[in-house]
Amino acid sequence: MPVTKQLKVVYFGAGKFAVRPLAKLLEPGVADVAAVVTQPDRPAGRAGLLKRSPVAELAADRKLKLLQPKTFKDPDLERQLRELAPDAFIVASYGKILPAHYLNIPRLGSWNLHGSLLPKFRGASPIQWAILAGDKNTGVSLTLMDED
Repeated sequence: MPVTKQLKVVYFGAGKFAVRPLAKLLEPGVADVAAVVTQPDRPAGRAGLLKRSPVAELAADRKLKLLQPKTFKDPDLERQLRELAPDAFIVASYGKILPAHYLNIPRLGSWNLHGSLLPKFRGASPIQWAILAGDKNTGVSLTLMDED
C-alpha cells in the first residue's frame, strides 16, 4: 500500500466554533497540524484573570505549537509561518482578517471555514443570525481566500 503524505496545515482559530474542526484535523491520518495561531489570552470575568481561547485550550492539551500574536505586523510571526512551509492555512472563527501577503504563504492557499451557507449571514455571528431568522436549513462554507 502506498504511503500518502499528510497535508501540513497551520490552523487559525479562536472561538468555540473553531474547536471541532481543529479536533477533526488532529484525528489520526487526517492532517499534520504544524502550528495553531489564536488570539492572545484576554482578561475575563470580574477578577479580570487571563483566559485562553477555546482553540488555545485544545492546542495546549494536545501539545501543539501555539502562536498568539498581538498583531500581524510582527515580522517574527511571518518568518515562523514561512519556515513551517505549510501546504494550507485553515481559518475558522479567528476574529481577524489575514493580511494579503500572508494568504500565499502556503502552497495550496488559505482556506476559510464559515458557519453559514454564504453569501447569507456573512460576518462574525452567522449561526446566531440563522437561528434568529428561523432558518430550517443551514450549513458551512469552505472558501479559498484571496485579496478581495
